[in-house]
Amino acid sequence: MSEIPKAVREFVAHRDTLCVRCGGAPSDIHHRQRRREGGHALFNVVRLCRTCHSWAHAHPEQARKTGFIVSLYEDDVSSAPIKVFWGWGIIHSDGSIWPLAAPPAA
Repeated sequence: MSEIPKAVREFVAHRDTLCVRCGGAPSDIHHRQRRREGGHALFNVVRLCRTCHSWAHAHPEQARKTGFIVSLYEDDVSSAPIKVFWGWGIIHSDGSIWPLAAPPAA
């Protein structure tokens, strides 16, 4: 697997000063879609604490429902909403996280 580029690590560290799932201290970089499909795009990576990172991989169905895992069949990861600790948002292609006015339809 390819190493996460330094510029991506630095950007995500600056953007995600807290675990985006629980608001705790982040320690890991998590790919929402597998690296092979989603790569290291800014909208595909988030910082999580170790507990939330383990949760995402141990509970893939719940992680999909909350946007921490994005289907391999999703062509545009940046359009997949994610439920961060402050509410629902979208991670745009420039890496910024924008709040959604309302939760996505189930």
